[in-house]
Amino acid sequence: MQQQYGTNKLVLKQLLEVYIRLKDSYKLIKLLPELRRYKILSDQEILVHEINAATNYLQYLEYLGSDKF
Repeated sequence: MQQQYGTNKLVLKQLLEVYIRLKDSYKLIKLLPELRRYKILSDQEILVHEINAATNYLQYLEYLGSDKF
């Protein structure tokens, strides 16, 4: 969907909301450069999402590598 509607600001903003609700950090990390490019969010908002998404993604990777399996 992002590839098909990548320049539509409304769609990009909705994708942001969907990825946050789904807690899909990987897709959110991939989306953030587009949000920055089209100035959909402020630099401060982008930074907050980058930090949160990276933290969540690293925690997920740590969980996958743990002895829980």
